Amino acid sequence: MSDSSRIPDLAPAHEPLREDVGFLGALLGEVIRREAGNGLFAAVEATRHAAIALRRAGEPPDALAADLAGLPLERIAGLVRAFSLYFSLTNLAEQVHRIRRSRDYRFEGVPQPGSLAAVCASLADADPARVREAVAGLRIEPVFTAHPTEATRRTILKKEQRIARALVDRMERTRRTPEEESRLTDRIRTEIELMWGTAEQASVRPTVGDEVEHVLFFLAEVVYRIVPPFHERLRTAVAACAPDAPDPGPVVRFGSWVGGDMDGNPNVGADTVLATLERQRELVLERYRTEVRSLFEHLSQAGPADEALAARIRAYHERFPGAAIPARYADMPYRVFLWQVWHRLGRTGADETGGYAGPEG
Repeated sequence: MSDSSRIPDLAPAHEPLREDVGFLGALLGEVIRREAGNGLFAAVEATRHAAIALRRAGEPPDALAADLAGLPLERIAGLVRAFSLYFSLTNLAEQVHRIRRSRDYRFEGVPQPGSLAAVCASLADADPARVREAVAGLRIEPVFTAHPTEATRRTILKKEQRIARALVDRMERTRRTPEEESRLTDRIRTEIELMWGTAEQASVRPTVGDEVEHVLFFLAEVVYRIVPPFHERLRTAVAACAPDAPDPGPVVRFGSWVGGDMDGNPNVGADTVLATLERQRELVLERYRTEVRSLFEHLSQAGPADEALAARIRAYHERFPGAAIPARYADMPYRVFLWQVWHRLGRTGADETGGYAGPEG
């Protein structure tokens, strides 16, 4: 499945997309031959080429559908699995290509069409007051539903994430040795092989808890990572085209019906609402503690703290005597304070006295 001919003629800037699709298709072909045999691989290739020929000729797919209808059910299932995975990989390549194109525009020093910078600039060119008005009223609130259209299992989503990261790494291939390139290819091939062997859908009906965890994957693994950079880019774009506009602030909020959709699921009730809120709280506190720990590793400056930080450290010493930092860090004020914050977040998660009552502290 190495041929990327399903992609129409592309401008030179988009040729890397064709290359990525061909690369992923070739790896998938290897996996199919090894895991399912040459017979299925030959059937996949024959079906693919027949579909391409019909499309180019402008003919309906009736003849191909009739041919497929005569195949054994097991072979049809293998074809569906192969093409499903192929299109999933193609979608991954397209998503990574968006990252590539965004980088290209930044290297060129021009706003990418449709980007925050381009939109703000166009508004400012038309009427600077429109930027101020837009920023003042800007609110984005996606809502997760209890029955998402994205039904892919979390284990497959995580494999797709790893493939996407590896494809991003391939952008810098001129700086890698052949051995490094081979290891990177092996990483992607392994993930594709694991995806091939993983059932696309769970064998049992998902529980309310399963639905909650599915949404939390997107909140914790995707949204948590991308919203802060989005806010930074929005602030930068607004400051560049309308310096007198108000700070946009945090314009993105999220809602979710999952765990609380009592109109659509008889298994949802007060207990699932409370359990969902508790799980969300637990997960965000885990993320906060991880972030604090990361800052602790970075901020190793020694010496006296400014008075505001020193006063906060003294207050925490009095409130949380059990949060004493090891002596080797005692002359590093930022680490001392972050150690105390980490300890207090732990109290928050355990519902112990002294935890944070809310975002304000």
